[in-house]
Amino acid sequence: MSNERSPYPPGYGAPPTYGPPHYPPQYSAHNPYQIPYPGRYPVPPRKRGRAILATLLLLLGCLLLPLGIASVWLHTAIMDEDGYVSTVKPLARDPAIQAAVADTITEQLTAGLDVGGLLGDSLLDELPFIGAPISGGLATLVKKGAEQLVATEFFATVWTTANRSLHPSIVALVRGEEGSLQIGQDGVLVMDLGELAGRVLKRVQDSGLPLPPMLQPAAGSGRIPLFHVRYLVEGRAVAQVLDSLWVVLPILALLLLTGAMLSAPHRTRWVAVTGGAIVVTMGLTQLGLLLARDLYLKAADEAGLPWDTSAAFWQVTTRTMVTAGFVILAVGVAMIIVGIVAGLVAGERQRRHPAGGGGYPGYPTHPGHPGYPGYPPGQSGGPISRSARP
Repeated sequence: MSNERSPYPPGYGAPPTYGPPHYPPQYSAHNPYQIPYPGRYPVPPRKRGRAILATLLLLLGCLLLPLGIASVWLHTAIMDEDGYVSTVKPLARDPAIQAAVADTITEQLTAGLDVGGLLGDSLLDELPFIGAPISGGLATLVKKGAEQLVATEFFATVWTTANRSLHPSIVALVRGEEGSLQIGQDGVLVMDLGELAGRVLKRVQDSGLPLPPMLQPAAGSGRIPLFHVRYLVEGRAVAQVLDSLWVVLPILALLLLTGAMLSAPHRTRWVAVTGGAIVVTMGLTQLGLLLARDLYLKAADEAGLPWDTSAAFWQVTTRTMVTAGFVILAVGVAMIIVGIVAGLVAGERQRRHPAGGGGYPGYPTHPGHPGYPGYPPGQSGGPISRSARP
């Protein structure tokens, strides 16, 4: 008989040999005899089904998450009158918008200027060199008045009033209804700021220069082409669906992501998995917004709109959607951190107090249990559970 000491507790034989090959012996306070773990157990069908269900819910939630953000943005920032006015109101203080409005009004007011009719054809024939300076001087004076006016609170008031009057036509455009919205063939939205044009001329007159009748506001003066809305017209069917589901989509996305974490077999791990999926989804969404911005600016440039004006309009109108995307992305990062930290804490707790003691069913887990390592040999040797029998 061999005098070698058995590596197993008194009264216990070798552990069951089912499952894949054994892992190396584990060392812990509850495993002083270095009993090898019997190996990784096969995943029960119930856990496998829960994992599949959690994966499906996670994919659907990530698919609906950007759609929910877009639907809320469309309804609150475009379709709602107060929301739309609040969204575009800061544009009245934007230097690019102010410069575009001043240049357009100046060009409209001075386009029909006839210096010959103003001075007389005979005088102009005798002094042809004075025509250009007079025309340029009047244009400069009108532009200076326009630039001064767009920097005042009056322009902000006119801008807000014009956009509030314009909003019903925008809603009609999205819904495919008849409206009074003026859109050119190039998809450019024309805004009526005729009141501003009249005030520009009044300011020039108040400066002491009598203006000729030909500089009085014409019927088309004050109509400013500012925004490019061709893509909104082409995608009105999608916009209608998003607007009708602006409450359902974000709630459904939240419920799907929550259900994915609750139905997962390892919830702590799936908190981090769900956070990672949210980060990837929001990262792709932000990338898609950048690509959409480039397409919009390119189309606006082809339509003849200034690049800085179009960029300012895009930045202001999509600010809430971009901000919401970054907030949700930060939430996803926080979920990853929480899931990793919780997993490390649970792993440390499992290392110190492993379930099943030696790592397989039936191993004695407390000193009062017969067969616990170090228990008096005369009181050990009890049978292990049936699930651990070979």
